[in-house]
Amino acid sequence: NPNSHGGSSIRGNQFHQVAPQSGPFAGDPYILLDTLASHSLFKDSSLVSDISTGTTVLKLHTQAGLFSTDTTARFTGLPGCPLDIWYSPRAVANVLALRDVTPHCRVTMDTATDNSLSVHCPSGSIIKFGVLPNGLYGIPASAIDLKLTTPVIGYTLLQTVSSQKDLFNNNKTHRLIVN
Repeated sequence: NPNSHGGSSIRGNQFHQVAPQSGPFAGDPYILLDTLASHSLFKDSSLVSDISTGTTVLKLHTQAGLFSTDTTARFTGLPGCPLDIWYSPRAVANVLALRDVTPHCRVTMDTATDNSLSVHCPSGSIIKFGVLPNGLYGIPASAIDLKLTTPVIGYTLLQTVSSQKDLFNNNKTHRLIVN
């Protein structure tokens, strides 16, 4: 039984027009990161693996009415953090519940720099769920590598003096070049 947190309702969000109708991601399924969802539930089978029917039934009371499913799956789109989730092709969107993500990944938001929710995966990857026109936070599924199973060991970061010199006054820049 994935994500048995007690309670079983999703309140507040409407998911119509989640994916953009034009542009580079038109028609691409989106994955939402929802702060109000009590359970993670996906509708696109191409985004999950290990789909199986169980004996436990998830019942959701939504704005659209009662919804239930007895099917679970595995979502591997957060590197180093596979999640057991609920699955139904009848669902209205691919929804990751924030409460399912935060026990495994750190999630940050700083709207002063970027209006997105950043999921810091155990592998070192950071996945940004940007704000969509309808106010929900999501990412096109094609932006996530669902096949990534090897964690990232480390990164190499290279910065040159010329790329950073605007951050220093002339005296400090001269000392950087001389030293």
